Amino acid sequence: MGLKIVHTADVLLGHSFEGTGLLPEEGALWRQEIWQTLDQICQRAKEERADLLLICGNLMEGNLSPSEKERCADLFCGIQPTRVVWILGKEDPKEDEGKWPENVYRVPPGFHRYEFPELNAVLWAESWAKETWPEGFSGYVPPEEDEKYRILMLHGESGQEASFDHPIDMQAVRQMGIDYCALGHRANPLCWGGEGRTWAAYAGSPAPHSFEEEGSPGFWVVELEKAGGRCLSRMERVSLRHRNFVTKELSLRGEKNTEEIGDRIAEIFPGVSRRRDFCRVIMTGFRGGFVPLDPEKLRSALVPGRFFSLTIQDRTETELSYDRIREQNPENLLGKYIKTMQDRIRAAGDEGERRLLETALAAGVEALYHSQEKGG
Repeated sequence: MGLKIVHTADVLLGHSFEGTGLLPEEGALWRQEIWQTLDQICQRAKEERADLLLICGNLMEGNLSPSEKERCADLFCGIQPTRVVWILGKEDPKEDEGKWPENVYRVPPGFHRYEFPELNAVLWAESWAKETWPEGFSGYVPPEEDEKYRILMLHGESGQEASFDHPIDMQAVRQMGIDYCALGHRANPLCWGGEGRTWAAYAGSPAPHSFEEEGSPGFWVVELEKAGGRCLSRMERVSLRHRNFVTKELSLRGEKNTEEIGDRIAEIFPGVSRRRDFCRVIMTGFRGGFVPLDPEKLRSALVPGRFFSLTIQDRTETELSYDRIREQNPENLLGKYIKTMQDRIRAAGDEGERRLLETALAAGVEALYHSQEKGG
């Protein structure tokens, strides 16, 4: 008798998306699409008639409402008789405030053992806790009969001896004789063992959550079959269709017109990506003129007409330096204006006043510099 597993992690229902650059309404839309991702995972488990759905941490964040937790419970209830084993990750709420169906095993903090005689399987699982075991994992996983399937579930960071993200000693895990170690915490998938002999894997996120997450979002379908000294008989990566977080870099070459810069931004993103994905452009190089770019004005000119979503990071510099212009014009109005405004900026009492003065400096130098060029 084989054992069929769907392995996922880091779904992050209720993710806030604060600090990602997304607008509030964009974050709300993506939160709903993450729910659809979980629904697709559950449907695949049902279609596969999976014995186990392993959720290796960070299923949800602590801000989920009671009705949302009930929605999650209903999804799990709908895939019975598949057993859902959920270990708690760094973001999961540690107090059990929900009512979960009988096929859900929500592993409390600490290290626990579960036996499934009808599946001929034994499973060890650890939910996120403040400490890990200094002796390693092997002392906590006693040997079992060879004919049983031996599964281990962990959430943390492999290959780091000192980490705030719960270090995992993969060498110790390997020595336990585990048939499959299901891991969570990393955004990208990662496997241990050669082709056909994988014994441990990170699931990776089934959907991206920020511009820093690149790779292959999805989850694993795993089949174990003890035969001829081998156990793994199938390991399939399932990727779901969803929006991506796409980052491009654009180096300006003296452009200062909003329309011209907007055209250059649109050129570097494929049309399909512009209409579907969360796009971010990091602008470097030199902009024309002295007036700082207005990312919000630029974004408004491109969304929603040419982009579904666009985040703009401005790292450009002016083509001409204030200091150099001041040094070249020490006695005229332009040089004196720059010196006066720079002194006022250094003496600014707060960030708001500093930004206001910087804007005034840019506008003033723009006008005086071009007036001087025309002989005014």
